[in-house]
Amino acid sequence: MRQDAMKSEQVMLSLVVLLLLLGGCTNGPWIQRQAGPQPQTVYADRVLWAVVPLRNESGSSYADGLKIADRLTNTLQTVDQIDVVPVNRVIAVMEALELLELRSPADVMHVARTLGVDGIIVGTVTAYDPYDPPKLGLQIEFYLNDQQSQFQTVDVRKLTQAATGAASQNARVGGRQVIRPFSLATAMLDASNPVVRQRLAAFAAGRGGQKPGSESWWRYVAVNRGLLAKDDTDWHLYRISMDLFTDYASHELVERLLQDQSQRLGLSQRRPHR
Repeated sequence: MRQDAMKSEQVMLSLVVLLLLLGGCTNGPWIQRQAGPQPQTVYADRVLWAVVPLRNESGSSYADGLKIADRLTNTLQTVDQIDVVPVNRVIAVMEALELLELRSPADVMHVARTLGVDGIIVGTVTAYDPYDPPKLGLQIEFYLNDQQSQFQTVDVRKLTQAATGAASQNARVGGRQVIRPFSLATAMLDASNPVVRQRLAAFAAGRGGQKPGSESWWRYVAVNRGLLAKDDTDWHLYRISMDLFTDYASHELVERLLQDQSQRLGLSQRRPHR
């Protein structure tokens, strides 16, 4: 009996060690799903981008494409090697060109070339619900300004030869040039979705400093949800405040956009940092 008990303990110990080893060898996917969005640069040299106020096609009058463009701009400015012109400067150029909105890729390129930026982002708000759990749908497209090739990390001509076989932004169809976005990203972020909730919680925990004040609205929420002052309230605030949720959403979209660019360029097209 004693020998059987010792064997059982050895088996259990072996299983524990095996699980620990497997946990240590898990490379990325599970850990990445736990983490919040963390946009990483794909550029070795500095580039200059612009973001156009997003079109509102959500059906909600509360969606503010200008404010979301500001959030995207702020997020991009946290990414290494990417500088972004202020959104108000983009609006000023559009007004000077008498473009109330950009109706075609040609309009987009006209604004990019006038601004003198390497790339420009346009997008659409596809869904907007600020109430808990919040929902935000976004689609953004990135256009490369091929006239600014002297600032490009990768030779524009080589973009057609990316490892993934991605097509060039500019192609000829039926004898005429067609301008296409070089990369794009879409997301429907619903805080009732467990994956979104998980990433939002990780993102909120990584920010810090978002603690409740003495406002009556927060006391009302705290009482109704049974939250105590000692609780980690970052997660709850990012669900209650649409501004904070939009901040999270902008990081998600920028991360996806840069991942798409990385895939299109291929690792062989990236140069090491100087």
